[in-house]
Amino acid sequence: MALVIAVVVGGLILGVLNTVLTESVMEATDLPRAVASSSYSAVRFIGGAVAPPLATILADTVAASTPYFVAGAAVLAATLISVLGVRALARVNGEREPAVIEAQAIALGDA
Repeated sequence: MALVIAVVVGGLILGVLNTVLTESVMEATDLPRAVASSSYSAVRFIGGAVAPPLATILADTVAASTPYFVAGAAVLAATLISVLGVRALARVNGEREPAVIEAQAIALGDA
């Protein structure tokens, strides 16, 4: 029972974080929403596809703990990029686009 609760709570947290990060990426660029969304998805899916075999290769060739150190370095690099790119991300917390422009972007994405 505890495992089921942990999985559900973990899924809720990951879902909320995924939504927040996706919206932040969409708001942090001047690119059309469709381009930003597809680029962001490509980076996520390529990373998800490369990570398991890379972790296996690192564990087999170096040491079993190496994938964890590489993951930690990736988190540190992402944190540094976020801190150094705070000006580019500032627009995420800024004013919203007018409703007409947002509607046009959504309609363009649906086309």
